[in-house]
Amino acid sequence: MDLNGYRISDGEGDCKFVRSYTLAPMASVTVVRPDSTSITPFADREGVLRIGSSNAVFAQDSYVFSNGGDQVYLYSASGKCVDAICYGNKSIDDASVWRGAAVSISGNNAFIVRVGTSDTDTAKDWAVQKG
Repeated sequence: MDLNGYRISDGEGDCKFVRSYTLAPMASVTVVRPDSTSITPFADREGVLRIGSSNAVFAQDSYVFSNGGDQVYLYSASGKCVDAICYGNKSIDDASVWRGAAVSISGNNAFIVRVGTSDTDTAKDWAVQKG
């Protein structure tokens, strides 16, 4: 799957794939800030992209996820919301992309990964890992 044109949004800013980036089936991509410390927890992972104009990903506006909670949306190149997640103290009211309680998360250096191959639009689709 080519992610060119896809974007990730927290409703306040966007992170957009501005060049071709092919994601193989069952593979993952991790998008990190351009500063050197944000990549440390992900140093051993494949598919880590730094946000920046020299890479395939470029951030717009205020693209920062809150440690306390946030909503995250994945939009296709055509602009359709294809997945979403909320965690911590945030919720999503649109039942077409999310149902139920937010993913429970606490503390810093935690990240959320997608698990399984089905999409229930609930917290069961996600797992919290510590960095």
